[in-house]
Amino acid sequence: MYISNEECTETRLQELRSRILSRVRKPCTGRFDPCWDLEQEFIDDVRKFNMIADELCQSAQFDVDQYYFMALKDEIEWADNSVRTAWRRQDDWIEKSKNLPTPRPPVLHKDQTTLL
Repeated sequence: MYISNEECTETRLQELRSRILSRVRKPCTGRFDPCWDLEQEFIDDVRKFNMIADELCQSAQFDVDQYYFMALKDEIEWADNSVRTAWRRQDDWIEKSKNLPTPRPPVLHKDQTTLL
């Protein structure tokens, strides 16, 4: 993946950070939408973020700036792990739900009426 010099700015880094952290709040929302590949988009955003952060860290003149970009990378690593864990849990529950027995229909007493 290639990152241009125009894209390698702190503003772009913050935009990607915002997008990634918004996925942490609702990791599984819209995940199975066929016309929108959330997983690949999320993975690409994380990859771009890490590349830009590395580039900015290497070009930083002060140690404080380097620590700042490294701290942002740590935050995104946590976010990436959180979202992927939520996705794994969702996949596990989907698989478990496939193996659950179907509930029996309720048996009504002959004198019991229903609203239908």
